[in-house]
Amino acid sequence: MSGVARIESLAPARAGARWWRWHRIVGAFVVGHGLAHLVGVSEVLDALDGGSVSYLLDAWTITDTAALAVVGLVWAVLGIGLMGVGAWIVSSSEPSPAAQASLVVLLAASAIACFVAVPASTTGLVVDLALLATAASVGATVEPRPPGR
Repeated sequence: MSGVARIESLAPARAGARWWRWHRIVGAFVVGHGLAHLVGVSEVLDALDGGSVSYLLDAWTITDTAALAVVGLVWAVLGIGLMGVGAWIVSSSEPSPAAQASLVVLLAASAIACFVAVPASTTGLVVDLALLATAASVGATVEPRPPGR
């Protein structure tokens, strides 16, 4: 194998390695962000006792218990999903395109939920967008390991 061919064959591995040096830190932030989604669940649970939750800069107020239950379920699913994918990333020994794809989908959904809940979730929206930019930018560099290697 020539030197040029050998260097080209290592390029995807090196790109993935750059991401993978930081994967545990990114995964830990994702787990923490998932835990923060449980705050959204607690606000909805508090509102189930006759209160309300305001979204879209107080333009939309939810008081119906069924609607509140659905909103709480959305926050819970996003939180549990983010914690699960974050743990998956932290515990992985090599890059996983499936984990990164799951992360991008969950972060996009989380960003939408946080946008709807602004201003209460402004920090969450910023975290989502930063993590989404990170995950999307490295998603193109992490390639699955070829069979037999």
